[in-house]
Amino acid sequence: MPSPTARVALITGGSSGIGSSLVTHFLSKGYNVLIADLSPPPTGRAGGGEQLFARTDVTNHGEMVQAFRTAKERWGRVDVVGGIAGISQVFTDPEGKDPFLRSAQLDSEGDLDAPNFKVVQVNLMGVLNTVHVAVAFARAQDPAEDGARMRIVVAGSSASIYPFPNESLYGAAKHGVLGLVRSLAVTLHPQQIYLNAIAPSLVETGIGNPEAFTAIKAANCLTPMETIVRAVEVLTAPDSSLTGQIIECCLDHLSFRRPPRLMNKDEERCMGMIWPLEEIEKVLGVEESEEVGVGVVEG
Repeated sequence: MPSPTARVALITGGSSGIGSSLVTHFLSKGYNVLIADLSPPPTGRAGGGEQLFARTDVTNHGEMVQAFRTAKERWGRVDVVGGIAGISQVFTDPEGKDPFLRSAQLDSEGDLDAPNFKVVQVNLMGVLNTVHVAVAFARAQDPAEDGARMRIVVAGSSASIYPFPNESLYGAAKHGVLGLVRSLAVTLHPQQIYLNAIAPSLVETGIGNPEAFTAIKAANCLTPMETIVRAVEVLTAPDSSLTGQIIECCLDHLSFRRPPRLMNKDEERCMGMIWPLEEIEKVLGVEESEEVGVGVVEG
């Protein structure tokens, strides 16, 4: 039987990889968890909460709406959303080269096929669908006892921050996630809806391949899943009002990556025509990266 008093999490991509680790984490904390994924999750996970599966294509807005409805009908509300579903295409290329650039070749007759934009559809449009539906459901529910209507965490990447030459569409999608978080957070903040992102470095998930991960492990460049879970725990803690933040996760390091300062007084004056800069800075902060610290969250 469901626990009517338990907090509720909805995780896209929750059947594998980072999403699966987050499902395990939230179940262990007593949350009821709905997994929105194309594939069913593994069975037998322990935890104090109830687990439900809703087959969901994150690129389909209607299916995302139905996943949220399922959670609400079962448990009455959604407290935490993890928009984690994602794919990569570079590992499908036989030589590990950028599929977008490789496809930009005229054939012998001078024709050109359109590129495959699925990585953008899943990694960016899927996040847009998730956030859009989450905000609608958050607005329709009262704040929880901790004052938050909903805490939303989406999957960015180190490719949200740095150049990603081996898969440009992945980099473009993840940069888009960062822009969405920083832009929406300011206007959602007064509604007690908190939107943040994680930016993992190299993490072993199903979107890679064993050979690549063997080399990454040998170079001590594989970020453990525990680091990613710790970042999400920082952003979804019941006493947290963090919003508009992206936490970079590399090895055992977590660091807030805040927006850069505007380049000069003229840019401050011009950007201030769009939105009050003091309001943006109050919500997001504008400074150099700030180390969160190892073991910042207990338990």
